[in-house]
Amino acid sequence: MKYISIFLLKTKPGKLKSAILFAVILPSLVIPIRGGFDTSPVNLSTAYFHENSFANHAAVNLLWNFGYSFTINSSKNSQFDYLEPELAKKITHNLYKENNKTNYLLNGNKPNIIIIILESFTAQLVEPLGGAKGVTPNFNELTRQGIFFTNFYANDSRSDKGIVAILSGYPSLGIVSVIRSPKKSQSLPFISKCLSAIGYNNSFYYGGDINFGNMNSYLYNGGFNSIISKSDYLKSEVLSSWGVPDHISFNRLFNDIDKSDGPFFKVYFSLSNHEPFDVPVKPVFKGTDSDSRMSNSSYYTDSCLGNFVSKLKASEYWDNTLLIILADHGHIFPGWAPAYSFRRYHIPMLWLGGVISKDTVITRHGSQVDIAETLLNQLQIPDKEFVFSKDLLSESSESFAFYAFKNGFGFITDSIRYVFDNDSRKVILKEGRINDTILNQGKALQQVYSMDYYNR
Repeated sequence: MKYISIFLLKTKPGKLKSAILFAVILPSLVIPIRGGFDTSPVNLSTAYFHENSFANHAAVNLLWNFGYSFTINSSKNSQFDYLEPELAKKITHNLYKENNKTNYLLNGNKPNIIIIILESFTAQLVEPLGGAKGVTPNFNELTRQGIFFTNFYANDSRSDKGIVAILSGYPSLGIVSVIRSPKKSQSLPFISKCLSAIGYNNSFYYGGDINFGNMNSYLYNGGFNSIISKSDYLKSEVLSSWGVPDHISFNRLFNDIDKSDGPFFKVYFSLSNHEPFDVPVKPVFKGTDSDSRMSNSSYYTDSCLGNFVSKLKASEYWDNTLLIILADHGHIFPGWAPAYSFRRYHIPMLWLGGVISKDTVITRHGSQVDIAETLLNQLQIPDKEFVFSKDLLSESSESFAFYAFKNGFGFITDSIRYVFDNDSRKVILKEGRINDTILNQGKALQQVYSMDYYNR
C-alpha cells in the first residue's frame, strides 16, 4: 500500500498514465466491495458462522446492517387490503383448519430422513406428469414406488423462497423474500428444530456458494449441526461456474450417510440443472437451444439421483429411512412457461424408503409449505407453529395450492384454478367457474401471508 500511494502522488491528473492507473484501480476497489468473484455478492449471510444468534449478530457490520434493514423495511411491497382483516383471517383459518386425522403410511415414528431438493426439476421434465419423454428415466421409474404426489406445486420461482417453504412451511410473497431478512427468518419455525428436539442430527449439503440468497444465515437459524458447501470440497472438484457437479456432491452425501449414527435429518440441494446447464458428461439430446441444454442437464441430474437411490437401497440404512424428493421450483423451460402460468409452478414430489408401508398416488392439491405438517404428523410430532401448512395425507384437510410471482398469485383447487394480477387488480388466467367466494380465498391468503411477514 505504501508503494502504491507513492506512485499515485507522482501521477499527474489528465495524463494517459493516470487514466490507465484509474482503469486498473477501479476494478480492484469494486471486487472487494462485492466480496470476490463468487456467484453471489457479499450479504448478511456472509457474517454468519455460529449456531448462537447473538454471535452472528455481533459479527455483522453495524452501519452496513442499518442500511440493509432500511432497504428491507422500505420495500414498495405493502400489506394487501383486499378484504377486512378479520374476514381475511377467518377465510385463511378455514382453509388451514386443524385436523387430527391422517393416513399413517410410515412404519415406525423415528426414521432417518433425507430431503433431496433438485434444482429446477419441473414437472415438464417428468413423463408421468405429462412432461417430456425420456429426460428423467430414473425418476420416472421411481414414481412406481413409494408415495407419489401428482398435483404438487412450488410456492415461487426462486430457490431462496422454495427452501423456506420446504423447511419452514412459510409461503412466498412475490417481490420480497423472508430469507433476506435474518431478523424475520430467525422467527420462523423449522422442521430441523422440531427434529433436533427429539435427538436428530441435522445436516445441509450444497455444492455451491452457501451465501447465495442468504442461505447460510437461514440455515444457522434453523439449527443445522453441519452445513456442507463448495468451500468444503477440493478445488479440483469445482467443475462448473456454480460449483461442484451433482455426481460428486451426491457421493459426498452418501459417504456421510454411511458414517452416520441415527437418527439423522439430511437436506441435499442439487446444483447442476441450472443455467448455463454445463454438466461434465456428453450430451444425450442434440441441439444447442435452451430446451436441449436443459434436457441434457436434467438427464445428468436424474442419473446422479438414480445412482444415489440404488446405493441407498443396497445399504443397511434403507429399511429405516424416508427419502423425500422434490424440486426447489419449476422453470420456464422446456417449452415456454410464462411467469404466472400454472405449469411454471407444477413440480413433482416423491416419498421413498423402507419405512413406507404402502405405495400410493396422492392427487390432492398442495405445495411445498405442506411438507412440514404432512411429515410431522406422520412422525407424531406437534406442529402448531406451522400455521400455513396442511396435511396432504389427511382426507379432511382442504385440497388447494397457492403460489406467488412478482406481483400476483395463483390459486388452484380440485375444480378451479386462476391467476390474479395485483397491478391490474383482475384475474388474468382461469380454468373453471370462479365466484367471489373462490376469489376471496386466494386474496385472503395473500393478505394474511403479507400481514404475517410485515409483523415479524
